[in-house]
This record gives sequence, structure tokens and C-alpha cells, in this order.
Amino acid sequence: MKKIIIFLFSLIFLVGCGTSEQDKGIEIDNLQEIDGKIYEYGEEKPYSGKIIIKDENDKVVMIETAKDGKIEGEVETYYESGKLREKYNIKDKKIDGTYKWYSEDGSIEIEDKTAISTKDKKAFTGTYTETFTNGNISKIEKFVDGKRDGETLYYYDNGQVKEKIPYINGLKEGEYLYFNRDGEIVGKGNFLNDKREGQWLVYDEGDKTLIEKIYLNGLEEGPYKVYFENGKIRAEGTYKDGKLVGLYKAYYPNGNLETEVSYVNGKREGTYKINYDNGKVKETGKYKDDKLIGDVSVVSKSEEKIADLHYTQDGKKTGRWIYLYPNGKVQQEFVYENDKPIGTYKKYYENGVISEEGQYKNGLLDGEVKLYYNNGQLASKVNFIRNSKEGEAVSYYENGKEREKGTFIHNRYEGKVNIYYENGDVAVEQTFKNGKLDGSYKEFYEGNKPRIEATFVNDKEEGDYTVYYENNQKQVISKFKNGQAEGEWIYYYPSGKEKKRMNFLNGMKDGREIEYYEDGNKKLESEFKNNKETGVWIVYFKNGKISTIFSYLDGLLNGPVTIYDEKGIKIVDGNYKDGKEDGKWLFYDIKGKVKKEENYIMGKKQ
Repeated sequence: MKKIIIFLFSLIFLVGCGTSEQDKGIEIDNLQEIDGKIYEYGEEKPYSGKIIIKDENDKVVMIETAKDGKIEGEVETYYESGKLREKYNIKDKKIDGTYKWYSEDGSIEIEDKTAISTKDKKAFTGTYTETFTNGNISKIEKFVDGKRDGETLYYYDNGQVKEKIPYINGLKEGEYLYFNRDGEIVGKGNFLNDKREGQWLVYDEGDKTLIEKIYLNGLEEGPYKVYFENGKIRAEGTYKDGKLVGLYKAYYPNGNLETEVSYVNGKREGTYKINYDNGKVKETGKYKDDKLIGDVSVVSKSEEKIADLHYTQDGKKTGRWIYLYPNGKVQQEFVYENDKPIGTYKKYYENGVISEEGQYKNGLLDGEVKLYYNNGQLASKVNFIRNSKEGEAVSYYENGKEREKGTFIHNRYEGKVNIYYENGDVAVEQTFKNGKLDGSYKEFYEGNKPRIEATFVNDKEEGDYTVYYENNQKQVISKFKNGQAEGEWIYYYPSGKEKKRMNFLNGMKDGREIEYYEDGNKKLESEFKNNKETGVWIVYFKNGKISTIFSYLDGLLNGPVTIYDEKGIKIVDGNYKDGKEDGKWLFYDIKGKVKKEENYIMGKKQ
């Protein structure tokens, strides 16, 4: 009896103290966001617990905490090595309380803005440097008595400076500069007592626009302007105490007005207007407390109505929303209730045929969604549960035959997924695990002839990877390790004769490389180191005679170069230095006599 009691007590203790999966955390791929809150797939209650975020190599880079579907609580970030990088708490989308940062080498820690030497637990004085995996410097920081003091530099992985941040006694003070990867300044401004002050200019390389703002005590103040590259105004407005106020206008490159809307204390208020680039009105409506209210009218350039949209007086989408083609036919139609789509929605081709249809429940896709060709033939179907693809999904050719077939679990492919040719032959056989390719992977030509045979692990190529010609001859025999080319690769001609042989190390070309003509004669002898050209290279004519001999050093042409004609007669002697012609170049006639002489200094002819 005593043994039984001890056993039961141990069992209760284990059950009571066990760690649930939710305590350990859930990977972000197993969560979804709905209406600004985080949920587990299939759950109606917002998620509370740890959220694990991993990089492409399946290493943990961040662990966040969620409470009732919102990020709130402890956050930890990690280096690629797995060592802790940062630790802090989030509340109301802001860092709350103490912020801690740890160097990867363990030499210093920063609590809030003070750096501490881990060796003697004293305020750190000195320079701290971080590097990228390629060995280039990623960051340089200078500290005096635990405070940043001097210029902090951030770099791109190509070695170019990315940011220059000035510090004096732990506070940002002086000129700030931001650079693109080519070393050009694309942002600049000044700090005063750790806050932005005066004019700040930022060049948006994506939009090709220059943004100009004025800061006062860290907040935007006064005129705000955005310029096109030609100097014309892209947008203009006014800030007060860090918030937009008054009329905001945006313009097209031709100078015509694009958007006009008023702001009150940082929120859009009153009527607004959006125009086409020809000056004609596209859309009109009204804002109240930064929310659209009432009816919104959208017309085409030829002034036909193309959308009929409705909002309640408290800014929620409501009623039947219709989008129209310029010819007046319906393009899309949805029904909204309390800001959420409900019931059936439909989209149409311009000829009136349905292009897509599905169902919404409580604002979320729920049930089967179907897509169609413009002749009415079913193109694909997939089932949704609370905005997540779940179950079998099938796509079809216009003749009704299957094109692709697989199964979704939590919005990701799981298990076997096949792709077919229009005649029914298999084109691709593949297997997924948690939405990533995992296991055997095969591609076929029509007629079930092999095209590619490979293996994937966690969405990355692993092991042998063989490519075939349509005549069943091997085209490439290669190897991969963790998604990177590794070891010897051999290429073949369709005849089966060897074409090229090369080596890879950690995804980079490394070692000797030999290329052949189809008759077996050498075409090129070359060499690589860390993916860069190196050593002596020899090019051959098809008749087997040498065409050119030259050398590389660290990816650049370097050293003597000799060129021959197809008969083996030397026709050029020259020299390269750091990728440029340098020194004496001699050009010979067919008798071997010098017919021309040229001299270069670092690529420039003298």
C-alpha cells in the first residue's frame, strides 16, 4: 500500500509540474493575426504565451510574449550563435522598464544606456566592435565611463558605412548621416541633447523622393515637404507638436493635384479629394476623427461610377459594397456589417462571368473559395476555416484536368503535393512538412521522363541533386549541403560527354575548374577561391591549341597575359594590375615581329 501511495503522489507531482507546449511557446508560423490580435489556428480565443521566431536556418532569433492576443511582456532576441542579445519588456507597443543588451563575445553588457564590463563589473571605457559572418565590420561603438562617446558607426555587409551617429556623454549630439550601399548620403540631420533638431533630409530610394522635415525639441514642427528628383513638390503639409495640422496636399509628377485632405491634431477631418493625373476627380468622401464616414464616390477618368462604398457615422464599413468596370458591369461585390464582410462575396470578369466566389463569417473567410476561368470553367478550389486554408486544395486546367493537388494544414502545404501536365502526366512530385519542402523531390518531362531528382530538408536542398536532358542523359550531377552547393559538380552535353567539372565549398566556387569541348578537348582551365577568380587561367581553341593565358588575384585580372592565334602564333603580350591594363603591351604580326606597342598605367593609355 505504501508503494502505491508513493507512486500516486509522484504521478500527481509530475502532472502538476509538467511544462505545457504553450509554456514553452509556439512558433510564429503556427499563429495567425485576425483583426490586430494573435490566435492559434482553429482557436477563437486570442493567444497568450510565448511566441518563437526563427530564421531561415531554423535558429531562434526572438522570443516574444503575447497576452490576450497582443504583444505584451518579456522579449528576448538572440545572435546567430544562439547567445542572448537583448532583453526587455513591451507594454502598449513601447519598451517598458529596463532595457538590457549583451555583446556576443560576452565582454560588455548595456543596461538602459550604461555599458558595463563583464570582467570587472565596472563602467566600460573603450571601443566595441561587431562583425558580419563574412568578417566585415558591422558596428563600431566608443564608450567612456559606460556612456557612448564619439561616433557610432553601422556598416553594410559590403563594407560601406550605413549610419554615423554622434554621441557626447551618452546623448546623441551633432550631425547624423545615413548612407546607401554605394556610400552616397541619403539622410542627414542634427541632434541636440539626444533629440532631433532643425532640418532633417531623407532620400527615399524606392519612391525616388526627398523628404524634408523641421524638428523642434524632438518633434516635427512647421512645414513638411516631399520633393521629386526634379525638384518639384511631391507632397506638402504642416506639423505642430509632432502632428499634422491643416491642409495636406500631394501632387503628380506633372504638377497636378493628387490628394487633398485636412488634418486636426494629427487626424484627418472633413472632406477629402483624390484626383487622376489629368486633374479629374477620382474619389471624394469625408473623414471624422481620422475615420471615413458616409458614402464614398469613386469614378473613372471618363467619369463613370466604378465603386459604391458606405461607412457608418462612427467609421465602420456597412451595407453592400460594389466595384464596377467602366462599362458599368459589376467587378466585385461584398456585404459589410459592423466593419466586417459577411455572407457571400463575388468577383466577375468584364464579360460578366464569375472569377471568384466565397463566404465570410464574422469577417473571416470560412468555407470553400472557388476561382474560375473567364469561360466559367473551375480554375481552383480550397477550403478556409477562420481565414486559414485547411484541407484539400485543387487547381485545374481549362480542359477540367487537374493541374495541382495538395493538402493544407494551418495555411501551409502538408504532405504530398503533385503538379500535372495538361495531358495528365506528373510534372512534379514533392513532399511538404510545415509548409516547407522536405523529402524526395522529382520533376518530369512529359511522358514521365526524369528532369530533376533531389532531396530537400526543411526547404533546403540536401545531398545529391541530378538534372536530366529530355533524352534521359544526365545534364548535371551535383551535391548540396544545407541548401548550399558543396563538393564536385559535373556538367554533361546531351550526348553524354563531359562538359565541365567544378568544385564548391560552402556554396562558393573553390578549386580548379575544367571545361571541355564536346569532342573531349579542353576549352578552359580556371581556378576559384571563395567564389573569386584566382590563379592561372588558360583558354583553348577547339583544335587543342592555347588561345589565351592570363591570371587572376582575388577576383581581378592580375599579371601577364598572352594571346595566340589558332595556329599557335603569339599575337599579344600584355599585363594587368588590379583588373586594369598596366605596363607594356606588344602586338605581333604572323612572323612574330612587333607591329605595335602600347603603354598603360592603371587602365589609361599613355
